[in-house]
Amino acid sequence: MKGFWEKLEKVMMVIWVGLIPTQLGKHFWPEWSYVMGMKMDYLSPTLYILDVVWLGWWILNWKKERERRIGFKELIIGLFIGINIIFSASRWLAVYRWLRGWQWWTTIAIWWERKEELKKIVLRVLPVWLISETALAVGQIVKGGSLEGFWWWLGERKFSFVTLGIAQMSVWGKGVIRAYGTFSHPNSLAGFLVVALMMWLNSRKLIRSKLWWWTVWWMGVVGIMVSGSRTVWMITLGLLLWSFMRIGKNKKEVVGMVMIIVGLFSIVMAGVGVNYRTSDFLGGWDRDSLSKRINLNLAAIRMVRSHPLFGVGAGNFLVNLPEMQKNNSYFWLQPVHNGVLLVLAELGILGLIVAGLAASEIGEKVRIKKSEWMILIVIGLTAMVDHYWVTLPQNSWLLAIVISWWQRKKERIE
Repeated sequence: MKGFWEKLEKVMMVIWVGLIPTQLGKHFWPEWSYVMGMKMDYLSPTLYILDVVWLGWWILNWKKERERRIGFKELIIGLFIGINIIFSASRWLAVYRWLRGWQWWTTIAIWWERKEELKKIVLRVLPVWLISETALAVGQIVKGGSLEGFWWWLGERKFSFVTLGIAQMSVWGKGVIRAYGTFSHPNSLAGFLVVALMMWLNSRKLIRSKLWWWTVWWMGVVGIMVSGSRTVWMITLGLLLWSFMRIGKNKKEVVGMVMIIVGLFSIVMAGVGVNYRTSDFLGGWDRDSLSKRINLNLAAIRMVRSHPLFGVGAGNFLVNLPEMQKNNSYFWLQPVHNGVLLVLAELGILGLIVAGLAASEIGEKVRIKKSEWMILIVIGLTAMVDHYWVTLPQNSWLLAIVISWWQRKKERIE
């Protein structure tokens, strides 16, 4: 019987990791999920199909969880969480966000114990992620909207070119949608794909078929291109140049691939780069995007000033945003597009210090390879211009995998 439960747990782990890019779920809309009378997806407690599988997987690991001890460090963190909730404008929302944080960290703690098994699973699902998301993304571009059908069951949202608020871009002077895949926004899709692509790059020596490796690699690049995320485009260009210079065995191969990459990038930029300003490039396809982002940054700074130590509460940025934008000519109800400012506004200076100390302690107990540092740098760069590594489950779960991948030193991480 013991063997059956172990096999079931492994199967559920494979299914759960495979479903990470999906977002099929049931949204609930309590009173605290509204801001200025409008529903906010970011505030809505959501039960994803991923959560159902995760719960079964976690229950099967409950015995291991009971063996973990609560020390002084955990008590301090618990005290901080309690104070952060008390000072929140929406306490139930803060409770929900902290429960999500507990789920995220608990998963990492379990995965650390089974690193090699996790690596094998991820190497199998990476091609599935990259190929399926790119195929869906290209299909959305061709159709000019969502494909629906089977893809709805993976969390694809229904949209078309005329849907209010849909992300668009200009190609040769013609407006087209930006690909969403199964994600809530093209930027989130692009961030996920570029990190997954880097993980695939690092697995090159483990893949026997070069044709298969290159096919998956270029599928990922195509997916990033049709997402329309120009920040990730620039990062991908640098990544491609760096990767081929690193893995190329002879100068001719390296020079040839670099010329292909630069040529491909030039063609893309020629198509989408008609009559845009530098500020448009930095801010996004919306001509007011840069000013909107600056205003959100200023609002975040005001929150830090008003609640410097414990923040406005986990997940409470949008709840406090109208008060911070009351002197603006318009409202843009979005989380601040800077991960550091978002964490600082919601958790305060003490929260950021606690997070920094936890990160430094982990850093002392793991070995991070150069290729893994590159992944962290990419995550850091994208986190400085967007919020999805903090707010969206698909990206945050991928970040959990990246952290769980690190090699431990001799001492044990509790």
